Amino acid sequence: MVTNQLRVAGHLISKNVRMGVNQEKKKNWIMCDLTLRISETQTITLSMFSNEFTSTGTKSKSYTALETIRDTYKSLDSTITNKRVNPDAQAEKDEATTVATLEETTFVYANRGVTIGMNRYMRDGEIQENFRLSVNFVNSAKETDPKEPFLEGTLIGVVTKKPFRFEEPNGEEYVKFELTVPTYQSAWGDRDESVVVDKFELVMRAENFEEGEFEGAMDFVEDEFDENMVISVSIEPTVKVVASQEPVEDTGSKRGFGRKVEFKPSTRTVREIRVLGGYALEEDEYAEDKAFDFDLYSKAVEEFERKLEEMKADQGQTFQVQKGFGNAKKDSGTKLPF
Repeated sequence: MVTNQLRVAGHLISKNVRMGVNQEKKKNWIMCDLTLRISETQTITLSMFSNEFTSTGTKSKSYTALETIRDTYKSLDSTITNKRVNPDAQAEKDEATTVATLEETTFVYANRGVTIGMNRYMRDGEIQENFRLSVNFVNSAKETDPKEPFLEGTLIGVVTKKPFRFEEPNGEEYVKFELTVPTYQSAWGDRDESVVVDKFELVMRAENFEEGEFEGAMDFVEDEFDENMVISVSIEPTVKVVASQEPVEDTGSKRGFGRKVEFKPSTRTVREIRVLGGYALEEDEYAEDKAFDFDLYSKAVEEFERKLEEMKADQGQTFQVQKGFGNAKKDSGTKLPF
């Protein structure tokens, strides 16, 4: 069972390529962020990375694909940062792959292998979170392919904070809950089989539902989704720029008396993982899945919490789930408590 899976397609509006070399291993690498336009109000960024050579010494297919993206994919804003010659190099505009109109950009799609993860870091003594989409391969649309943007995904995991209804200052209601998503990692090299978990705050808002459906959806998740329940949810990672009016006090005004307050337009970026639908899984649907093995899952949760505590102790630390941990027991006879 794939517990973390998304599909995405859109026009490439920004391409940021960074090239460097691993000083310890003396191996070249490429990183690339591709920002796709999904709709007039929605963009999403895919992150890609590859070393030039695999562990067997052969050239990586992912690296070759990133070279193709660097050299041929067209974007409204294309930059390259080459730190191989100068470690302090700054981003430079790539004139060869920068185009003037959306129609000239490369239409990019990734139908498999896209996963969502959370970047965590400390700011002002608080843990901040931003989601990130990662993928190994993308494709460019052919001339005959339909260029219709989409963004859809599925997460399967354990409810670790029960859904709760909130209200915005403007009276709008929404629902939040936390989902812990496990991913199984098979044994290879000197690594035992393991599970790694990531935790996601999921949000339900009326704008993602048909008129008249949202109230029933809120009632359903509040009544049916309990803690420690395994569920599957359809999601849409959302990055939207929202216009607002920010009150600004003019303390330098000498006309009249008292304070003068003006409202100046400003924008803020809203990043949320929206829930579009979902249902609870029956035990036989996940009982044989190693991602939900009790011992591996429990060790993964313990390690996740330990890393969060380390972040709080070290204010400059960041935390992104990357690799597994824990050892498997062949037959514990223990099932998950959900």
